[in-house]
Amino acid sequence: GKTECFLLPILEHCRVARAEGQRGIKAIILYPMNALASDQSGRVAKEIVKATGLSGIRAGLYVGDAPAIESQTVAQLSDGSYSVITDRNALRENPPDILLTNYKMLDFLLLRAADAPLWAHQQPDTLRYL
Repeated sequence: GKTECFLLPILEHCRVARAEGQRGIKAIILYPMNALASDQSGRVAKEIVKATGLSGIRAGLYVGDAPAIESQTVAQLSDGSYSVITDRNALRENPPDILLTNYKMLDFLLLRAADAPLWAHQQPDTLRYL
């Protein structure tokens, strides 16, 4: 229940912002460990896939050991699990609405020139949740 308490308002904000045409990262969810971020990313993906009206919401996982699955969308996999976007090039080309990461990777994302495209669509009011 704890995840849903903070996730549902984030998803609603993303839904409204996307309907208004707002691009860019609207929420960053920080986790202390890669394993927890990876585990929780499946829960985020499941909420997006299962809820009506959230089909356009994009979520990405950017941690050190995330396998780069080539995908542009949040999806339900053939084994019944759920997946967010982990391909770094896909995340840079089309930044997600929700970014799941850890504090060290966020530091890199803010400083590395290669990751600058992630922030290309940011406006002062785009990022609402951290």
